[in-house]
Amino acid sequence: MQSLGECSVADMARELGRPADGLYYHVRKLVRVGLLQPAGTREDQGRPEALYATRSPEHTMRLRYDPGDPENAEAVLGAVASMLRMTERDFTRAYGPDAVTEGPERNLWAARAKAWLSSDDLLEVNRLLRELQAIFERARAPGRDRIHVLTFVIAPIPDRGVRREGDRPLETPEAPQEPP
Repeated sequence: MQSLGECSVADMARELGRPADGLYYHVRKLVRVGLLQPAGTREDQGRPEALYATRSPEHTMRLRYDPGDPENAEAVLGAVASMLRMTERDFTRAYGPDAVTEGPERNLWAARAKAWLSSDDLLEVNRLLRELQAIFERARAPGRDRIHVLTFVIAPIPDRGVRREGDRPLETPEAPQEPP
């Protein structure tokens, strides 16, 4: 909501295309954890309306990861679960006749990929994700008239000791031996 600056729950609802009464619970939670902060009030049809602003209006809100802290782990895992539920709802609503599912202006796409990554691969993936995130952090401007959402998760899959045949890591072949 950084692009909105100080705004009310009604402003957020209009921007997100959701009913305002479905956002109050989430706004209270975001205020409680410090991601949103009260920013005063304004008059709306003669009644005071609470305004909110992000803690860092010039930056995207980011999760703070501390897997060793059980309280932080619970909060982060809850936030990720919520993001994924919202993504499913957004995708379901967008899956209709206006969806562009092919070509250079594609606006609806879901995929899941699993791969063996090297350190260099992981560096490239993170660089590309940062580039995408930077695009999504751009402020609303003329020509940017339709809101889109991008949700991604990158996670290493823990080695459980049992692998299917196709999941085995590549083995280094033995060097050919010279004949005696």
